[in-house]
Amino acid sequence: MNIMEISALLGNLGEFVGAIAVVATLIYLSIQVKLSKEATLANTRQMEENRKLNLLDTYMRRSERVEQGYKDVALHEHLSRLVFKAYQHPGELDEYETFVLREWSNAHMHRLDAQHFQYQQGLLDEDGYDNLRDVIARFAPLWEQLDINPVRDSFRREIETVLSDNSAPSL
Repeated sequence: MNIMEISALLGNLGEFVGAIAVVATLIYLSIQVKLSKEATLANTRQMEENRKLNLLDTYMRRSERVEQGYKDVALHEHLSRLVFKAYQHPGELDEYETFVLREWSNAHMHRLDAQHFQYQQGLLDEDGYDNLRDVIARFAPLWEQLDINPVRDSFRREIETVLSDNSAPSL
């Protein structure tokens, strides 16, 4: 064998080994892409499950706070009388009653504002939002009477929208 034949043989061998390496690399890359795709899908499913669990947790905590708020008013004789009096005889509250009712109403408004923020962030469904609007409609006249204003502009606009809808249920 002369040098040209050896050279050709080595060249052919090199091409053969290179072709095998390319095929092996493509097989390896296809396996990696498949595994990466499966990992991404699993991660996406896990993230969706976590989102649902967080949404459920947020909803449950909000429901518990709302329930507790209604219980507080209903079971607190002084506060329930103040709320009732404010709606039935708004001009008859004395300074102390006005102060107590203003403090409670301010806290109540902030809790509702937080729920409105949750709605804006996609953490409150439409049923919850409708309920929120009903509560706003019931209590907005009291907030106005007590000169309580929301901190966030978007909640202020929501109150204005609810009141302009003229669908305010009675207390």
